[in-house]
Amino acid sequence: MLWYLILKPFTMLGFPIKTMNVISIIFMTLAVYLFLKYVDANKCLKILIVFGGSMFYYNAVNARTYSLVCLAMVLIAITYKDRKEHPYKYNL
Repeated sequence: MLWYLILKPFTMLGFPIKTMNVISIIFMTLAVYLFLKYVDANKCLKILIVFGGSMFYYNAVNARTYSLVCLAMVLIAITYKDRKEHPYKYNL
């Protein structure tokens, strides 16, 4: 439902359908940036995940709701280590 709420203003203003692709790329770019900057993993694993098919093509180029799922998974990975100290932040 969040995906459609994000797209609603653009459809009401008459933007072309390619706008969905741009929005999807923006969310995936944000997810990759947060993943590379804040997730604790070694460089090899980060490179494999970022340049894998899921983050590099399937969810970024194809305008789907999965770009929000990738962003949510990265946000969960960032806050996972503080899940016991800050449960509300983790649940949000």
